[in-house]
Amino acid sequence: MKQQAEKITITLNDFKTMCGVIDVASTRGAFRGGELANIGILHNRLIQYIAQNEQKSVNGAPAVTMVDMKEKSNGKK
Repeated sequence: MKQQAEKITITLNDFKTMCGVIDVASTRGAFRGGELANIGILHNRLIQYIAQNEQKSVNGAPAVTMVDMKEKSNGKK
């Protein structure tokens, strides 16, 4: 019998935590100079996503992203 893939919920607070981890890690020198540009791009995208979705949640739309980890790992959308 095949199990259904578990749905994983990633909230805005999870994205905020990721930004915090990037901030702390970069402050502590965890990244090499050549990696900083990509890390900065990721950080900025997370901040933009948070801002967009916080605004949506204020306007009544849900601010939670549902991710099916099994489908994502298989390359399906």
